[in-house]
Amino acid sequence: MKHTNSFRMSEKENSSVYKYFLNYLVVFSLMFSLSDTVSRPEIEALFSTDEGVSLNQPISFQCTLPSSIKIPVKWTWSCGSDTNRKPKISSNTSSELTFYATKDDDKTQCSCRAESLSNEIYYGMSYPLDIKVSYVPRDPPILVTSPKTSLAEGQKFNFRCDLKYPGNPPMVWTWRCGERTLFPSQFNNMGASSEITFEAEAWQNGLSCLCIASSPRFGYNISSKGQSIAVLYAPLDFPVLINISNTHVDEDTPVTLRCHVTSGGNPPLFWSWYCGDMPMERGLSDGGNWSEVTFIATKMYHQRACYCRLNSTSEKIKYDKRSQKKFITLKTGHICFPLPAFVVTTSLLLLTVVIVSFIVLFRNHRLRERLLALKMLTCNCFENLCKSPPRRVDPPQPRMRDSDGKTLTFIDEHTYEAVHRQRKKVKKGKRKRTHTYENTVVKFA
Repeated sequence: MKHTNSFRMSEKENSSVYKYFLNYLVVFSLMFSLSDTVSRPEIEALFSTDEGVSLNQPISFQCTLPSSIKIPVKWTWSCGSDTNRKPKISSNTSSELTFYATKDDDKTQCSCRAESLSNEIYYGMSYPLDIKVSYVPRDPPILVTSPKTSLAEGQKFNFRCDLKYPGNPPMVWTWRCGERTLFPSQFNNMGASSEITFEAEAWQNGLSCLCIASSPRFGYNISSKGQSIAVLYAPLDFPVLINISNTHVDEDTPVTLRCHVTSGGNPPLFWSWYCGDMPMERGLSDGGNWSEVTFIATKMYHQRACYCRLNSTSEKIKYDKRSQKKFITLKTGHICFPLPAFVVTTSLLLLTVVIVSFIVLFRNHRLRERLLALKMLTCNCFENLCKSPPRRVDPPQPRMRDSDGKTLTFIDEHTYEAVHRQRKKVKKGKRKRTHTYENTVVKFA
């Protein structure tokens, strides 16, 4: 029974404690709300908040208690991350704070706080006021490239510049590569930083790019260190060969040939020269996008085709091109061919003659055999065609002599065949004309 009564009494006591605590919270909240609305300290800036202050200039604030509050108070100030700044002047009714502007004070807020020292409860905080500090950054922007290695033509570069402090008003960004200024549409500004992305091109190789931060208000510029661009590229065309001197020359005359391309490459390309299959190792000179070779035109260069070759030794750039060919010819009458070439050429010619002769003889032999076989076959089938017609000899015609004693022969006008006149040698001093007719058929009417 006693235990039950004690439990009930403790429960009543607890409920009374709860009620008292809740009443205290209500009263305190009402007092705090009244103090917040009625007795809040008033803060005032002793400088122009619209234009702000310049770097290292004084910033002053003053806080005043309402006339209804007449109790001793303690003043504290809060500005930015510093929540316990000591005032310059303080009294029971007002407080004044003064400090010099720094970059860290830009875009921060200041407020004052009054707290009662006596048993009377008072706690008041003013509304915050903004601080604007006009300045320019003194530290140069830091330029970072990505990637840091060289890129092939067509790949993308990324440059970024960062400032430790953005400046107020914000800095204006510009980019320059060599003598060329890039347009704002090509990069992004983000307050204290600026970023640019572009494709690598051959003309950019070796250029130095940098960013520039400027303040028109203060007439101030500050730039980053330059960063060189390394672009890997190859020429777009073939090497072109031109002859500085004649290529049809006398023996032992110097000949100079030159090759060039419209642009060089990165890394530098390798030039080489050939005449026929023989590489040229002397008399070479080059200047990046051109190369020359000079040699003495001897018999070994006669009718040889000379050309240049340009190729890249880098794995990232694939380029291997050859120029057109120029033939070297000598004006001397006797040109000695190398012995191996002479032997090979002569052997090929003799072999060709033998093969052609054999083919001609073989074909003629086969043709004769075929003609004889055809003739025999024809004679076997048509015997009358193979027999020769009978030869007829007519009796001699009467001869008459004319008044000059010459003999005249008269033949009746009929058809005859195959008249052939034989020529016989006549001894000197004798003029005898004899007409002989072979296989003559005379038909009398």
